[in-house]
Amino acid sequence: MTKQYIKAYLTMVALTLTTLFGFGFILGSFVFMTGGAVEAHNLERSTWLPWASQAVWFVAGLFAFRFSVKKFIETNKSEQENAK
Repeated sequence: MTKQYIKAYLTMVALTLTTLFGFGFILGSFVFMTGGAVEAHNLERSTWLPWASQAVWFVAGLFAFRFSVKKFIETNKSEQENAK
């Protein structure tokens, strides 16, 4: 049972980091295509980017947690109950 919790946690971390990477890649690509290299560089000094990334991290973490619990822990509990 402990292995399932470890798998669920690692899945949640991987999904959250993948989502953050995708958000950064898409945002950076969009800003670079529309404003050029100067605008992409100025993104570091923007005040809204940390708040947006924290919001994306929070939402992605919630959905990743929900997915990993359903995938690894709830399925395993139902399998154990059926085995009894």
